[in-house]
Amino acid sequence: MNAPAAGHPRATEWGRWAWPAAGAYFLATSLGHLEFSIWLVRNRTASWGTWSFRHAVPALVVLGTVLLVTWLMRRAARNPGTMRTALPYWATWLACVALTDRFLTYSMNEYAHYPQYALLALLLARALDPDGSRGAGARVLFWTTALGMVDELMQYLWIAAGYGHYLDFNDFLVNLLAGAAGVMLYYGVPRAKGAPMAKLTRVEWFTAAILAAVLMLGFAAGWVVLSPAPGTVVPAGGWLNGQFHLQRAPDWYLSWQWGPHRGSYLVLPPAAGTALLFALFALFARYAPGARR
Repeated sequence: MNAPAAGHPRATEWGRWAWPAAGAYFLATSLGHLEFSIWLVRNRTASWGTWSFRHAVPALVVLGTVLLVTWLMRRAARNPGTMRTALPYWATWLACVALTDRFLTYSMNEYAHYPQYALLALLLARALDPDGSRGAGARVLFWTTALGMVDELMQYLWIAAGYGHYLDFNDFLVNLLAGAAGVMLYYGVPRAKGAPMAKLTRVEWFTAAILAAVLMLGFAAGWVVLSPAPGTVVPAGGWLNGQFHLQRAPDWYLSWQWGPHRGSYLVLPPAAGTALLFALFALFARYAPGARR
């Protein structure tokens, strides 16, 4: 789903339908998150025994990896010059996914985040940069990551509150990586050396400043807290006595928890999770070219 050439007659048309498509897609995948998860893991009975769609996830992950590597190899064969620039980004991306898989993944089912948010990034790219000439790669990654954070916040507060013990910075990171894949797939050819970088606009900077100010005010005023006092039982959703708790017990963040995928996984604390988000955003936002003049 690469961006069409600048001036493509269908670019404007694609941009128009991409906005409602991106909005509808985000709402459907976010609001349907719990139902999809239950559908995926539910055991079913057939003549050959008990089975579940979750058993197909490892094979789908392997298939997706093979298809991605095959696509990269074909692109490298056709465009060796440009792919020499792109491959380090993809190699870094695959390394990040591998490290996330090893240390931060609870179950294989979480791999559904990658196609989910890569597709959202592609739709946002169509909306913000229909012909690929506006240099909106950083903006696409910003909004994909921001919407991923909104999604996780909704899961913790409301949609899957009964299943959440903490606001999940691990998933924030996965959603950003998925969005980065969408940006790289959409723009295809990376920014040439010395070429202008894709930049955020005042809208993104203003949004980030407002969110940071609200968060700092919340911590200063005491209505946002990291952890409850020892022995305090925080109900599902994290709200108690007018305070929003990022974790419902004091021993979740920066702890190793049991998980069916690797046996254990690390729960990223907010500070480390935020630092990783900034670092990876700064890295992958450099991939997309700036606006063409």
